Amino acid sequence: MSVRSAAKYLYKSREFVNKWVQRYKDTKCVDDLPDRGSKRSTTAREDRTIFQVFSKNPQLSLRKGQAVMARRSININIMTLRRRLQENNIAWRSMMAKPLLSRKHVRKSVGVGSFKY
Repeated sequence: MSVRSAAKYLYKSREFVNKWVQRYKDTKCVDDLPDRGSKRSTTAREDRTIFQVFSKNPQLSLRKGQAVMARRSININIMTLRRRLQENNIAWRSMMAKPLLSRKHVRKSVGVGSFKY
């Protein structure tokens, strides 16, 4: 089968098919090569520190955890922090989306005289 007909059959570009044909010729395998993708932004030591902090204090939110990490000279993004915790099945607390209603708000919505709190 030619590269052109393979590309048409797969609904891919000829460059795409050429790349995989060349990879097969070089390695005799079409599996993805190891160490592909983005590099980890944290080291193994930093990962252990994250796990220790969140294991000792499961009530810690991600933002407070980020502040604790900053005090330990580990600057880490919240999404990276979340990813590391999810990889190891460690729980964390999320902040409330909005504050709860206060007594004043409840009285205002129901009416002053009709509701006893």
